[in-house]
Amino acid sequence: MVHYTQMIIIQVAGKRTGTVNMTTQEPADLVQQVAELNYAIVKWLNTNLKAFGVTATNYFYVMKIGAHPGIVQNQLNTIIKVNPSTVTRAINHLIEDGFIIKEADPDDHRATRLRLSQMGETRASQITTVLDRLNGYLLDSAGQSLPPYDQILNLRHALAGID
Repeated sequence: MVHYTQMIIIQVAGKRTGTVNMTTQEPADLVQQVAELNYAIVKWLNTNLKAFGVTATNYFYVMKIGAHPGIVQNQLNTIIKVNPSTVTRAINHLIEDGFIIKEADPDDHRATRLRLSQMGETRASQITTVLDRLNGYLLDSAGQSLPPYDQILNLRHALAGID
C-alpha cells in the first residue's frame, strides 16, 4: 500500500477559506472515502452558511420546517430520523435565534406546530442558494459515467476547486 497526504484547498468566491490534510492509502476503502467526502462537505457548508447563522448540522431543520410549515414536532422527528432529544435541542436553539416559531396546535393543545419566522424564511431562501451551488458543482464534478468509488474520489478533489 502506498500512503500519501493530500491537501484539499477549500475556496469561496475565489478566496482560500481553509484546507484539509488527508492521509490516504491506495487503494483506500469506500467507507474511508465517503467519510472524508462528508468531512470536506461539512467544513465547506460551515464556512458558507456561517453568514446566515446556521451550520451544516442545523440548516437542515430550517429547510425541513420551511418545506412543511405547521409541522408537528413529533412528525419532524420522523422526517429527520435522529434522536428526538437532538431534534428538540436544535429546534430550541433555532427558536432562540429567531428562525422558528413554535405554536400550540389549535386542535390538540398537547401538540406544538413549527413554522419559520419571517427571518427564517429569508434565511431559508439564502441557504437554498448556497445548497444549489454546492449540489450543482458536485454533480458536475462527479464523473457520472465512472464507478461509484471514483465518483467519490472526484467529489473529494472537486471541493478544492469550488469558489
